Amino acid sequence: MTLTFIVTSDNPDGWPLLYYSQLADQEMRYLTREQRLARFDADRINELTGAAEQNAEPLRQAAAKEGIVIPQKLPDPSRGKPQRDTWTGLSDRSLADRVGLLDWYEGDYDYASGITHVQAISIKPIADRLLGGHLPEIGPHYREPWPRPSLPTRRSSSGSLGS
Repeated sequence: MTLTFIVTSDNPDGWPLLYYSQLADQEMRYLTREQRLARFDADRINELTGAAEQNAEPLRQAAAKEGIVIPQKLPDPSRGKPQRDTWTGLSDRSLADRVGLLDWYEGDYDYASGITHVQAISIKPIADRLLGGHLPEIGPHYREPWPRPSLPTRRSSSGSLGS
C-alpha cells in the first residue's frame, strides 16, 4: 500500500522524505524520553541524539536544494484532520481506500494485522476456554468458520500492482 501510494501520488519525491522524517522524529522523541527517564548511560544517549540529528538534517537540506517539497500530512476522511501516528496522516483503511485496495484491506490485511499485532480479539478463543474452565488448545485459535471463496480474486488484484 505504501509504495502504491508513493508512486501514484503527486509528489513521489516528497512523500518518501516525509516517511523518513517521521522515523527520524520518532527516534528523537524516544531518545529525548530516555534522557528524561535516565534508564541508560546519559553520554551514550547524547551520542545517539547527536548522530540522529546529523543524519536527518543534511538530507532535509539536500532535498530542499533539489526543490523537493515535504508534503503536509493528509486529513483522514473519518476524522477531518491528519492522524498523528501515521506518516501520511491517513489510517491504514483510508490509505487502502485512497489507492484502490479497500477490498484487499478489509479481506486480508485487517484480518492478518489483528493476528500479527496480537489485538485483543485474537486471544478471545483462548480466554473463552480459560473462562470455561478448560486449558487452551494447542495450535491456531483464530479461524474463520468458512473458507473464503473470494481469496483468489483478492490475491490476483493485489498481485497485479507491480505491472
